[in-house]
Amino acid sequence: MSEQLDWTSETTTLGAIELWERNPKYMPKDRAERLLNSWDEMGQYQTIAVGPDGTCHDGHQRVNVLRAAGRPTDYPVKVLRSNRPLTAAEQERIVIESSVGTVGTLNWDALSGWDAGKLQDWGLDASTLTTWGEQYGELAAFMGAEEEVDYSDFDEELAALDGYEENNIILTVPEMYREQVIDWLSNGESKTAPGLGKGVMRRCGLL
Repeated sequence: MSEQLDWTSETTTLGAIELWERNPKYMPKDRAERLLNSWDEMGQYQTIAVGPDGTCHDGHQRVNVLRAAGRPTDYPVKVLRSNRPLTAAEQERIVIESSVGTVGTLNWDALSGWDAGKLQDWGLDASTLTTWGEQYGELAAFMGAEEEVDYSDFDEELAALDGYEENNIILTVPEMYREQVIDWLSNGESKTAPGLGKGVMRRCGLL
């Protein structure tokens, strides 16, 4: 049985970190620019996880952005260093859990009173909404979603059903995203159900 993992906070240099070549995550240019701006203005409030030999376990994009920005190899960065090398399964697990598996979900009601302009500056913008839409379809496909169905003739589909039950669906969306969400739905961009958006919008009286 492997020794229990333990992590020690320390400072190392940018050049001492070795990126994991199988890292599946990437960062678009606009997010990279935002990350660098945040780093310069807010400092390093997120650590980088590394192994005993400096192999990066989490924080690949932060390392990439700093290097692309020309920070020297002796540039100091805060890291959490593991007491032993991670197994292949542990490395894969930490990469996913640190992104989606063990992170919080935004409460949109709580955010409704925040400054919309600042929220967009910080990353809650149309680009993020588009990315979420794309990733939804990719995740559904990855999980083995059923064969795609064309719901563009939604009313006709319902008329053909015997004894179907209608349900009201309420979508709570921040005002700053209202137009983008309507556009997304009306264009049926869900990869798992092309045209479903238009059918839903028609049934809601929005088209």
